[in-house]
Amino acid sequence: MTKEIVKKDVTSELLASRIEEAGYEVEVEEDGDVSILNTGFNTRIEVFEDSGILRFRAAIVLSPNSANQDVESLVAELNKRIFLPKFVYHRWDDGDLAIFAHHIIYFPFGLNVPNLLFGLRRFLEGVAGARTDFVKDTAFDPNFVGTKPALAAPEQVQ
Repeated sequence: MTKEIVKKDVTSELLASRIEEAGYEVEVEEDGDVSILNTGFNTRIEVFEDSGILRFRAAIVLSPNSANQDVESLVAELNKRIFLPKFVYHRWDDGDLAIFAHHIIYFPFGLNVPNLLFGLRRFLEGVAGARTDFVKDTAFDPNFVGTKPALAAPEQVQ
């Protein structure tokens, strides 16, 4: 596998082939985004070839019944605890709600492929951890039925 790709050679197709060589299932969309398949949270990499920027994006769907204040607290907690992806939320006009994770990689001179793959793996682990540890089986989970609180109470220091 090539260790570095010169900036002018970075394309969605080449990026997809390098990621596929690393064992991920990928697809290049019509708009040029590289989709990482079977992650469970709609992972995409946007390629800005001229600027030398890659933007990783993923989405975690939340229950539309979640209050904005609770989701803001969740996003703040995720950003505090999870290092690589950064999180924001969005509620659409129809009430649907999701948390978006993002991370940006700059490659002004060239793209180091091992670092790209390491960053991608850490991004995916961070988003999966957010979903597993903070959303799944809580009131934020769109499939949840029960009474578990959305966020655990902060620990009391004595």
